[in-house]
Amino acid sequence: MSEITVLFDLDDTLLCTNMDRFLPGYFKLLGKTLNHLGSEERITYQIQFAVEKMVANTDPCKTLKEVFDQHFYEPLGTTEETCKDKLNTFYRNEFPHLKGITQTKPEASDLVAWCQSMGMTMVIATNPLFPRTATHQRIQWAGLNPKNFAFYTTYEDFHFTKPNLTYYAEVLARLGWPEGTSVMIGDSLTLDLLPMKTMGYQTFLVNPNNEDINQPSGTISDVKPWMTKLDQNNKRINNHREVNLAILQSTPAVIDSWLRLSHTEHFLNHLNKKSKQLKPALVALIKFEREIIQAILEKFRNKKIKSANCKDPLQKETKIPNPDGDIQSLLCCFLKRRSFNLAMLNELLINSPVEGISNPDRQESQKLDESITAFAQHDRKLLRTCVNMLNIYKIY
Repeated sequence: MSEITVLFDLDDTLLCTNMDRFLPGYFKLLGKTLNHLGSEERITYQIQFAVEKMVANTDPCKTLKEVFDQHFYEPLGTTEETCKDKLNTFYRNEFPHLKGITQTKPEASDLVAWCQSMGMTMVIATNPLFPRTATHQRIQWAGLNPKNFAFYTTYEDFHFTKPNLTYYAEVLARLGWPEGTSVMIGDSLTLDLLPMKTMGYQTFLVNPNNEDINQPSGTISDVKPWMTKLDQNNKRINNHREVNLAILQSTPAVIDSWLRLSHTEHFLNHLNKKSKQLKPALVALIKFEREIIQAILEKFRNKKIKSANCKDPLQKETKIPNPDGDIQSLLCCFLKRRSFNLAMLNELLINSPVEGISNPDRQESQKLDESITAFAQHDRKLLRTCVNMLNIYKIY
C-alpha cells in the first residue's frame, strides 16, 4: 500500500464514550471544583456558552483555549491563571473518575496496531473542545498510546472545531498536506464525514446500528477490510470555493502555532537547525502573499468596489523581509499579510450586489474562483515544503 494518512475520531469511534452520560458527569465534577465561582448551574451554563463561542471561532490567530478563557473566566470575574492549581488537581484526581462511564473497544487497538504496522500516519482528529490532558487520558482509556499518533487535536493549539472545513484543513496542513491517500474514520456523518467528503477524501462511518446509508460503514472491525480496498488513485482535493477558502484560512492557523512554539527553547532549537532552508521558504511565502495574492485581489476590488476606504495598513512595509532575519519576524510578517488579504477577500465575497461581486457575471466569478484555487494550491505546496524540512508535527 502507498502512503496512507488516517484521521480517527475518538469518542464513540475508538472509545465508547456515551456522551449523554459523560458530559453531564464532566460538568458536575468541574462545577464542584470551581464552586467558589458560582453554582453548578452557573458553571455549566458558562462552559456551554464558551464552547459555543469556540465552535463559532473563525480567527486563525486565536486558539480555541483563548476563546474559551475569554468567554468562561472573564464573565465569572476570574482568570485561568487564578484557577490553574484547582484545574490541574481536577484533571489529575477527579477527571479519571469519568473513565468508568467509558468502555474500551479491543478491536480499535487491533486496528490502530495494524495501521501502525503498515507504516500509516495516524492522527486523533477529535473535536478540540477539551484540554490536552483530558484528550490524552481519553486516548489511554481507549487502550491506546498517544505517542503512536502524529498528534491529537486539543483546544490549546487548534483554532477551529468540527464540522468546519477549516478544522480538517488545519489538521491536514499540520501534516504538510500529505500527497498520498488520506481517509477519515468516525461515527458522525455531520461532524466527521461530510466535511472530509466535501474536501474530496474517502470516509468510513463507524455505524454499529447498520443504518441504511449510501456510505461505507460498519463496526470498527470492518475498517481494516475497507482500507485494504481503498482507491489509492483518489488523491485530488475538490476545487470547491469553500474548500479553497478553508485552506487559505488554515495556513495562518498553522503559522500561528509555529510562532507560538518558536518562543519555546526546544522548538526554537529545532527551527534553527533547519533555518537555512526554512527562512527562504518563508520569504517566498511572504513574497507570494504580497506580490501575487494581494495584487490580484486588489484588481478584483478596484473593478467592483468604488471606495477610497481600502488602504493597505501595511503599505509602509516596502521591502520583503531579509532571509537572514529571525524566524519569528518572518512568521509575524506572513500572519499580518495573510490577515489583510483574507479581510480583502471576505470583502469581495460578501459585498452588496450594487457595489460588490456577490452577483457577478459568470466569467468574473470564474476568474475569482480560479485565483482562489491557485492561492490554495500554492499554500499547500509551500506548507508541504516547510513541514518536510522540519518533520514538525512530531514535536507539537
